[in-house]
Order: sequence, then C-alpha cells, then structure tokens
Amino acid sequence: MDIWYYFACHLLEMLSEDGNLTFIATNNWVTNAGASKLRNKITLDSEIIQLVDFGNTKVFSSAYIQTMILIAEENNSNDNYNFRYKKIDSDSATLVDAFNMLKDIENDKYILSDPVFNRDDYNKKDFIFNNSERGILLNKIKAKQNFEFDAKKEVAQGIVPPQDFLNKKNQHLLGNDYVVGEGIFILNEEELKLLNIDKKEESLIKPFYSTNNLDRYYGNSKNTNWIIYTDSKYKYSENIKPYPNIKRHLDRFSDIITSSNKPYGLHRARVEDFFKGEKIISLRKCSDKPTFTYTDFDCYVSQTYFVIKTRRINNKYLTALLNSSLIQFWLRYKGKMQGFNYQVDKEPLLNIPIFKPQSNEIFSVLVDYIIAIKQQKDNQINPHVPNSHIVQLFEEVIDAMVMELYFEEDFKKAGIEFIKYAERDFKSIEHLKSEVEKIDVMHKAYQKLRQKDNEIRNNLKLMDIKLADIVMPIKTVR
Repeated sequence: MDIWYYFACHLLEMLSEDGNLTFIATNNWVTNAGASKLRNKITLDSEIIQLVDFGNTKVFSSAYIQTMILIAEENNSNDNYNFRYKKIDSDSATLVDAFNMLKDIENDKYILSDPVFNRDDYNKKDFIFNNSERGILLNKIKAKQNFEFDAKKEVAQGIVPPQDFLNKKNQHLLGNDYVVGEGIFILNEEELKLLNIDKKEESLIKPFYSTNNLDRYYGNSKNTNWIIYTDSKYKYSENIKPYPNIKRHLDRFSDIITSSNKPYGLHRARVEDFFKGEKIISLRKCSDKPTFTYTDFDCYVSQTYFVIKTRRINNKYLTALLNSSLIQFWLRYKGKMQGFNYQVDKEPLLNIPIFKPQSNEIFSVLVDYIIAIKQQKDNQINPHVPNSHIVQLFEEVIDAMVMELYFEEDFKKAGIEFIKYAERDFKSIEHLKSEVEKIDVMHKAYQKLRQKDNEIRNNLKLMDIKLADIVMPIKTVR
C-alpha cells in the first residue's frame, strides 16, 4: 500500500465539521486494490465535492505520472449525493484542453458530468463513474453474464523469480567476472548449453515465454529462453544436491538472490499445472488493447502475465470473447486503467461478465483461422492482400458475433445476424493436417466475405447504422 493512502485517511479524520480536503495524487487510486481502505473511508465518512482526472495529459511540470485531484469534505449525512466529475477521455488532449475542462467548457475530449454517488453501491468497490448512455450499455453487458472464473482454481499470476537476469546494481556487487544481462533463473539457449545439464536436471528446465513470443490470439511455441523451475522445497539445500550443474550455476549468484525460497527456489513458483497444456495467457499491462493468447503447449511465464485455465468453457471461444472489442469496452470503463493503458490484474479479470452460449463452435473455427494465419511466415492466404488485413477482417466478424450474443434482442429487432451466416460460410480447419489445405479453406472463407451479396459483409456495414447507439461506442473504444 502506498503510504499516502494512510495520510489521506488520517487527514480526512482531522477535518472539522464541513471542512474540506484537497489532494493531488496518481489517478489509479480509484481502482487500485491497495487503496481500498481509502476508498472505503471516503465512501462511509466523507462526501466527494469534485473529482478531476487528467488522464494521460501531464498538467504538472514536475510530475511524470497520470494525476487526479480530489476535493472532499467530512460529511456522511447523505446516503446519495451528486458531485462534479471531470475526466480527460482522449489521448490527444492538450494542456489547453485540461484548462478548458477545469473551466467547464464543453469539449468531446473530456467528460463533464454530475454522477450520483450511492454509498451502498460503492461500499468496498472501485470508484468508476460512467455517463448514462455508456452505463446503460455496461449494465446490459453485465446482465448477460452466466459464467465466472473460480478465483483460486482457474486464474493465477505468473512466476516471480525475482532475479531473472543480472542487473547493473547486482553486477556491481558481484564484480567484473559477471556481465549485466546474464541469466540467473532465466537462461538463453547458449547459457543453457554451457550448464551442461544431465537428464535428471532437464526436469527442472522449463520453456519460458515473454511478449516476444505471445501475441493476441497466437503464441509462438518456439521459445528462446528457459527457466530454472524450482519451487519452495529448494530452499532446503539438500533438495538441490541431485542437480549439481544447476546448483553450481545458482551458487554463483547466491549473494544477490533475494527469493523467500533462497538460495535455490523461485520466489513464487505458482501451481505448475497452470503452465501446462491448454490455457489462455493474459498480459497485465497493455498500451493499445487487451491481449489474450491461446496456448495449447507448456508455457511458463512471469508475473507480467496472468494465466487462465479452465475446463468449464471452451478456451478458444473464451480467447475470442476476451479479445473482442466488447470486452475491451468493458475493461476500458469497468476495469483498471493507468492513464489510457489497460491494467488487467486479477480483479478486473474476475469481474469480466462472461456469457457462455449453448453453442460456440464457430468462434473456435475463427480463432483457428487467426492462429493459423499468424503462423504463416512465408505464405500469403491471398496473393494480393496482406495476411494482417485478413486477420483484421476475421476479428471484425468475431466482434460482431460477440455483440450479437450480448445484445441478442436488439440485433433481432434490427434484422441483423452474423452467427447463422458464419456457421454457413466458415469451415473448420481443425481436422486438416496439410498447410495447403488449411490455406485453401481460409482463402475461400475470405473470398466469401468479399462477395457483394454476402450477408456478413453487408451486415457489418448495416449494424453501424441500424444499431449505432450500441455498436459505435464499442467499436470506437480506445
């Protein structure tokens, strides 16, 4: 917990009746788990007068972080009250825009509103405030939820080494015989080869993956790094003795290893089953859009990621759903944001309103398409069109099908369908072994989408008009 949370709580307690407190701080306290006591203090004992979020716009010359101003008073007499809420909602906003926002001058780059603060609604909850139109959409999305993750059994953070590679500070402590960047618990191919490990020691060496390998939808199974995967039992020296080459390597760094399971164990190894077999890897901090990777191979990752592993729902459908623009919209306005960067920690993951349909095979088909296309290094699906364009088009179809699931009645009233036609037009490639056969099926599917009378193609355009109040806020989220 940041220490300023404590001081803010203490200052609120020191206020005289109807006294005001104003503080400037980082803007993530409204959703940060460590600030929950401060939010509860404000919810139960105080009243917000004004909340000003500058987003990514740096308004203080000495501050290089996203900032927010809170003005509150010591007052808990009203269970419901309105307050002034101002928030920059555009990455292109300037300092002038920030000043105009403070003056309440209307502009589409920021939000000016007076939301209702209901103490019961925000008790032990994040502070997230949306305008009425956006709130209606978010409520409809939430209402479709019929599935939630098991927090203990199905979602876990990645491994905490904590010493993965040698940094400059520790190299200085160890001396000139050591090189900045050399592997400690994480090794490259050459470093692993130099260890000269035996057959038994191979059991502790696991394939390690990073953002170099893991993209939206597709993870490249060809790793270039390896992790020495030693759990808490290796804090006892006798347990590492059967692995002499690994022991000799880690002994070189014993003076700077700070793991709670030192000298030979990872700080947090996690339950190993999470890293094996079919699963979804979720990147914690995303600058552009949330990133979820489907993997069906053993894939060990660091705390940069969360791992979702469930057998209660189709993982390919789940990959499509989580990468959709609808879930991006949800995470943008109901999840955690660091400025305009998505921070997909465990709590936002668990709060995603997942809808599990009776049939989801067509989503798996399209996920297979996207993964197969991204695997292509030298082959073009269509000689005249970049593979990236075809992937984008299939993602647009997935986005539309997800919206159809969540806003079923609205789509029916508008006479707009996607899932039915996708099941007709897109054939599975799962059973095909030949790359040539797969490319042929995907090319035919793409050609089908390009036809002028294709229902999917036409409905992609039509829904922007007939369902603009639903579709456009979701499609344009950033």
